[in-house]
Amino acid sequence: MPLVLAQARARKLEPKLIVVQHPVGGLNAEELVERIDTAYEALSGIMTA
Repeated sequence: MPLVLAQARARKLEPKLIVVQHPVGGLNAEELVERIDTAYEALSGIMTA
């Protein structure tokens, strides 16, 4: 994470971070697809705003 922040700051950008909650034991395939879709929708909303 520090590298991502440093790269963004070097480009004079404000980094955005989306945290996707997940169980300690991991996700099954269906849960993973759902989390990816949710994160994609959130990113799409940010990018088009």
